[in-house]
Amino acid sequence: VILRACSFLDEYINQNLCAQTYTETQRTRFTPVGTIALHPQTWPIISLSNFQYGSDPNNLVTLPDCSVAWFEDQQIIIPVSQLSTTYSSQGPLAFGGGGSNSYRIFIKYTYVGGYVNNAIATATQGATSMTVQDGTGIVAGGKYRIYDGANSETITVASTYTYGSTTVPLTSALLFTHASGATFGNLPNAIKQAAVAMSFTV
Repeated sequence: VILRACSFLDEYINQNLCAQTYTETQRTRFTPVGTIALHPQTWPIISLSNFQYGSDPNNLVTLPDCSVAWFEDQQIIIPVSQLSTTYSSQGPLAFGGGGSNSYRIFIKYTYVGGYVNNAIATATQGATSMTVQDGTGIVAGGKYRIYDGANSETITVASTYTYGSTTVPLTSALLFTHASGATFGNLPNAIKQAAVAMSFTV
């Protein structure tokens, strides 16, 4: 029943709440301030792993370094200065100069969006790391809540964490041992409570 309520909640807000990898395509133009602004369907935005662009949707150029992207207000912003906009006639782009907002371009990008809501594999009291069943969306410095009844606790991921890994180093030792399957994440409590409340009416 709770799963049905969660599914209904996902549909109500028009997105899957749990962090997942998405690939989207769209047409856009350069902004007057020299950027490309993307508005993904899922938020919050956690990471951008691939970004392709071009005037021909069948012949796109890949941005070599996605770390130049900036995330804010449910959008991804990429400065035009990081894009190649002076290709030859054999290339996919023919913008010239630094990119004009009068040109339409095609975009394809892959990102991780949503809230972390994963399950623990192993977590032992006193340990300064834990393993999880899925590392999607976890970031270094992120704060997450382990939900385990009276043994619930808040953890902070250490700066040494490798993005995507299922081994999660922590800034401090675990206060409790948590059984495999115990959940953790940063899904707002209000959303969790809403799903529980809705389960009584589904």
